[in-house]
Amino acid sequence: MTGFRWSTAPWQYPAASGHRLAPLWKSHDGQEHSASAGPLARDPQLAQLEAYLFATPEPLSIRRLTSLIKQATADDIKRQLKKLASLYDQQGSAWQLVELAGGYQLRTREAFLPWLLKLQPAATVHLSPAARETLAIVAYRQPINRADLEAIRGVSCMDVLRMLLEKNLIRIVGRDKTLGRPVQYGTTKQFLELMGLKGLQELPPLKE
Repeated sequence: MTGFRWSTAPWQYPAASGHRLAPLWKSHDGQEHSASAGPLARDPQLAQLEAYLFATPEPLSIRRLTSLIKQATADDIKRQLKKLASLYDQQGSAWQLVELAGGYQLRTREAFLPWLLKLQPAATVHLSPAARETLAIVAYRQPINRADLEAIRGVSCMDVLRMLLEKNLIRIVGRDKTLGRPVQYGTTKQFLELMGLKGLQELPPLKE
C-alpha cells in the first residue's frame, strides 16, 4: 500500500470558481492528490476537520475548531460537522460523530465494542460506593460545599473528595458566601465524557 504524508500546506482553497482544486496531499513519490468527486467526497475543509476530530484525545468545541481551521466561521464548522455525521451514516462506517462535553469527537459505534475489547480492554474508572454516591450528589447539587455534602451523606467526605479531585471527576468551582467562604465543588468535562453526556442538562431526572 502506498504511504502518504501531508505537504507543508495541505489545506488549500481554490482561488476562484472554475479553477482547479488545489492539491490536498502529496504521496512520498511526489504525486499530487486532490479531493475526489462524488456524494461521499471530502473537500479540503471537511478533510481537515475530520483529521482534527480523528487525532484529538478530547472533544473539540466549535470555538476551538474555528480557531484551528482558518477562514472557517462557526456556521461553516456546524455545517461541516452535520455533513460529516451524515457521511458516516451513509457509508455504514464504524465511526460516528458524537457531541460530548461541550464539543465533538469521533467514536466507534457501540455495535463494534465486543470486537474492540478483544484488542484492548476498555478503560474503566473504579469508584467505591461512597465515591459514586458523593459524585452523584456533587453532580446534581453543584455548586456544593463540603459541609452541605456531609450533611446529606451523614459522614465525612474529605478523603472521597480528594480522591475524586485526583481522578479529575470534580473540581473547585468557587467559594460559598457563607461564613468562612468554604470552597464549592462541581463536576468536570472528564465527568461528562465518562458519563457520555453533552452537558449536565442530560443527567437523568432524580426520582422523588
